[in-house]
Order: sequence, then C-alpha cells, then structure tokens
Amino acid sequence: MLLIDKREPEKLTNVIKKVATTKSINFEMQNLDCGDFVFTDESICIERKTLIDLYGSYRDGRIKSQLKRMEGFERPFLIIVGRDEQDVWINGKIVWPVSTQDHAIVSILSKYKTKIIKVKNDNKLIDTIFEIRERVIEGNNKPVGINWIKKSDVVDQNYVYYLSTHGIGEKTAIEIMKKYPKFYDFLTAFMEGTLEVKLRKNTIKMLETAI
Repeated sequence: MLLIDKREPEKLTNVIKKVATTKSINFEMQNLDCGDFVFTDESICIERKTLIDLYGSYRDGRIKSQLKRMEGFERPFLIIVGRDEQDVWINGKIVWPVSTQDHAIVSILSKYKTKIIKVKNDNKLIDTIFEIRERVIEGNNKPVGINWIKKSDVVDQNYVYYLSTHGIGEKTAIEIMKKYPKFYDFLTAFMEGTLEVKLRKNTIKMLETAI
C-alpha cells in the first residue's frame, strides 16, 4: 500500500497515482502525520522537500521533529528537489548559500538515520520513489541511478567547515581531526562527554545548541 499526503501538489500526486496504478500498487490519499509518501508493507517513509521548504523547516526547527518521527520507519528517506549547487533566494537576496546547505546536510546525517537523496525535479522524484521500493523488494541496497548522499562522503568532506562554523580555529580543528578522523566519532565523543580535546565554553554552547 502506498499512502500519499493530500497536501502535496495535485499535479505531482496525480502522476504518482497513475504510476502506482500501472505497477499494480494500491494507494490512498491521507493527511499523513509523518512523511509525504509511505509504502506501508516495506516500511518506507519518504519526505519531499524543495530547497526553499528545507530552508524554512531547518530555520524554524521543524525538520528535527519530522526526522525524529520518520525514525519510526525502517527505511526513512529525505528527498531534496532542486538543482545541485543552487543558492536559495528570497526577495532578490541569497538567504541560504550552498555552503550553508552543506552544513545542514552534515547536521542531519550526523544525527539521524534518514538517508538523503537529491533530485533535479519532480519527474526524477517520482522515478526515485518507486525505485526505492523496487530495490527494497529485490533486496538490493546499492544506490545505482540515484544521487544518494553517503554519510561518510558528505560528513567527512565538510568536517573542517562544520568545525569552523562552531567557533573552532584551525589549530584546534587539526588536533580534533588527528584524534577523531571521522566526524561521527568526534560528535559521538562530544555527546557522550568523552571528548579528549579541550574546547572553549562558547564553542561547547554552540555545539550543544546544534545537537
């Protein structure tokens, strides 16, 4: 069974319903409390966000509660719809540059089990939704054909950036990376209170707020 949130754009949901019909997948339109598309039999929960949606929900904190609820499913996915390397503009001003978007993705990947996928448009979104289900049924977890953002790739590439945005200077950052080569190890040690690198009080406060 495929559950589709009634609040999603009608043009999008109409196409999804047609595809589901051709694949002999039963579907229902509901006001979902969690996610926008849910395959109940496969425990797949998919949240669709445009870049502007993600900006708004990340800024006001809604994304945290959404991702938390999604963890009740075995396979939670966040699909971001929009071109790569695209700044978010509002009223002629850049409000969310690509670098800050990377920071948000790093934060999400480090705290939640949700997988993140980027697609260019809703047509690709539709393909991806059904491809995820098909791969689960086949027992194939390889992200062939999907722009799947791997935690190890994105988090470690943005390690220095994340540290710098939380008031950690270059010298301390180098010390941290020598002690904790993986970003996830650093974050775990910080949360568990076992961090072996001394941080300034304001840095500790910034990290506690972010986590």
